[in-house]
Amino acid sequence: MIKVNEAPAITYNFLNINRTQIEVKAENVCVPKVSELPEGISLEQNADFSRIQTGLGKDFDSFFDTIATDKAGCSVYNVAAGKKINVPVRITFNPADKSFSYAQQVIVAEEGSESTFIMDYSGCSEGDFGLSTRVFVKENAMVHLVKVNLLSKTASHYDSIGTEVAENAKLETI
Repeated sequence: MIKVNEAPAITYNFLNINRTQIEVKAENVCVPKVSELPEGISLEQNADFSRIQTGLGKDFDSFFDTIATDKAGCSVYNVAAGKKINVPVRITFNPADKSFSYAQQVIVAEEGSESTFIMDYSGCSEGDFGLSTRVFVKENAMVHLVKVNLLSKTASHYDSIGTEVAENAKLETI
């Protein structure tokens, strides 16, 4: 059982809009299908970016950081400094049915770069899909992050985003 969505401020908890617990059994790594990476973007595995807390909280992050290290790894997309990438990187997730599938990725946009990432989730008529995304946008860089949820209404989806955006940098999420 892990706690999720713990707000850092006092809120109307009696409305049951935050601070819940979920039971998570990490069963399937959801390896995404990634479009051809344009020149200026590279992909590596297993870097440690745990210093950034995501929106679902410390317990969720700790759980994901542990399973990523032990089982799945973490996909790290690096955008080279000064590169203006006009072609979006498309990352497609097809989580397994009737289980808990998970994935973790990091986007690092170096100084003066610009890039677009489109992540879509489809399939999974029943089950759970957990996703952790951390985005580092360095000085004068721009990242457009588009997330499209095409999962079934009967699937549970936990999508946690954490960011670190430098001075004069921008992150646009859709």
